[in-house]
Amino acid sequence: MIGFSRKLIGLYIGARRMQVTAVEKSGFHWKPMAIDWDSAAGGPPGGESDLHALRELLRRVPPRAGLAWYLALPRSGFFFRDLSLPAMPLEDALLSVQSMVHILVHLPIEEVYYDVQLSRKPDRTIRAMLVYAPRKKIDPFRDIFRDAGHESRLKAIFPLSVGIGAYLSLKRHDFPLALEIGYNDGREIAVYDELGCRGTFYARNGGQESIAGFRQSVGVSPDRLFSLDGTDGTTVLPEVDPNPLPVLPDIQDNLAAAALASGLSAQQVISVDDTPTRLRLFPFWKTVGAAVALLVLACGIWTGLAFRKIDHNKVRLAQLREHHNQLEQQVRPLERNRQSAEHAKQMIADMDEFLNHRAGTFRLINNIAELVPEGTWFSRFTFSEKEITVQGQSKDAIKALEALRTSAFLDQVKLTGSVMKAPNGLEQFTMTMKLKEEKLGEHEPTEPAHQ
Repeated sequence: MIGFSRKLIGLYIGARRMQVTAVEKSGFHWKPMAIDWDSAAGGPPGGESDLHALRELLRRVPPRAGLAWYLALPRSGFFFRDLSLPAMPLEDALLSVQSMVHILVHLPIEEVYYDVQLSRKPDRTIRAMLVYAPRKKIDPFRDIFRDAGHESRLKAIFPLSVGIGAYLSLKRHDFPLALEIGYNDGREIAVYDELGCRGTFYARNGGQESIAGFRQSVGVSPDRLFSLDGTDGTTVLPEVDPNPLPVLPDIQDNLAAAALASGLSAQQVISVDDTPTRLRLFPFWKTVGAAVALLVLACGIWTGLAFRKIDHNKVRLAQLREHHNQLEQQVRPLERNRQSAEHAKQMIADMDEFLNHRAGTFRLINNIAELVPEGTWFSRFTFSEKEITVQGQSKDAIKALEALRTSAFLDQVKLTGSVMKAPNGLEQFTMTMKLKEEKLGEHEPTEPAHQ
């Protein structure tokens, strides 16, 4: 109920007039909630005046979403049956008890409301407590809630002793303990442990011998037997220090605290009406909800970190681009210098190559000029890597041929084609010759001493 209801109101209608207490959710905590109701409005306790007080209260509290009512009634209107079941799923245990209800109740089944509280013991066995009441005891209260428009917000109707079990658990009392509860028409002894109400015995006024006998058989030590009012010499229920739940009032001052405790406790809520039993099963929807919430939170954190990383990378990228532009401005002159250096290097290589071949070529031309007879001149000189072709005129082409054959640089000197007589009396000829490369570098001219 806590997960859905934002306002909880606990009611106790019994011998001490109607008592009310309420809390509302504030953030993740509960705080007291004021109720517009006068505790003296109901008149003398008991009978129709209690129902009148309930009508007046419901009239003052408008039915709103998120509001939940928990109603506790005296023990005299209810009957209890305790059962022990072997280890099994809680759903199967509920079906087992429901199949035996017509045997366990002493009234016709159609005349009662009932509910079953199931608790699993440490040894995995199950403790089942069947609570039932005549419909004629419960319907007047339900009718008032229905007439006031609060029927859907009435979450539970149960005996006061069941609510006290939730109260003791929330207040973190030490268990087990037995508690005597006094009513206008009788007295009850209820035994409690960590799972809630373990057993209850009720005797109407005049049954003091029965109460005394039950005190001896409750199964708890005498120092763990308390009462709410301290009658018959029993110890009053002590207060817990420090108080673990201050928002819940002291039950000795306000019995409605037991009703409110059922709405705040994690124990299974008993509701003796026509609603189905609500077991405290594995909260799958809570687990799924928590997993989804964690996933959404993780995705949100991851998205936030991703956006922060993206923003950081954008800033870093802008810085790197700026640095890149600065480096480009610095490198651009160096690149031009490098290109100029490469160009100069190529020019130097070309010049070196030219200079390496120039000396041999000049020596060859000088050698040819020195060897040919006087009156010989060349009109065309074609020089290739392996062969030289010359066209020229001479007084005697054969002498010119023989003279060139004596060159240390030439080989295979021969005339090509026929020798023709020019009008000026000179012989026109074409000669081809090959180079002796191995000889070309052996006659490097030496610089004159006077230079």
